[in-house]
Amino acid sequence: MIATVAAHSRSATPRQEFEHLLLGDLRELLNDYPSRDRDRWLLATLDMLLVFRPRASQVYLPALPRDPHFLIEAPSAKDLPVRFELLQRLRDRIAHRAPYETLAQELIVDLRFYFDGAQSKFAPILPLG
Repeated sequence: MIATVAAHSRSATPRQEFEHLLLGDLRELLNDYPSRDRDRWLLATLDMLLVFRPRASQVYLPALPRDPHFLIEAPSAKDLPVRFELLQRLRDRIAHRAPYETLAQELIVDLRFYFDGAQSKFAPILPLG
């Protein structure tokens, strides 16, 4: 099942919509039966979420000429709707094949709160096919 956000959702940025979809995928993966395939998908999903991790107030793209137009604002820790540290710890445990069930349960609770509150921000998620 693939989740999608309705095209008329104007209150969120494309990054927020992408993050919302990834969090929905993460929630589904955490509820799937444990397996190596699931762990690989969890790693890929967590890696994509952690790309938006909080950093310094500005990030410079070094391959581009030094121009103020090429300075981009990095997202802050409060922009990520679930705890960044929890995502990072879960990712590290999965990558090292360490037990992660307790962290997964904490994340499931965080995701439940996020998706309960996200109904006003995003259109309902519709399954495709």
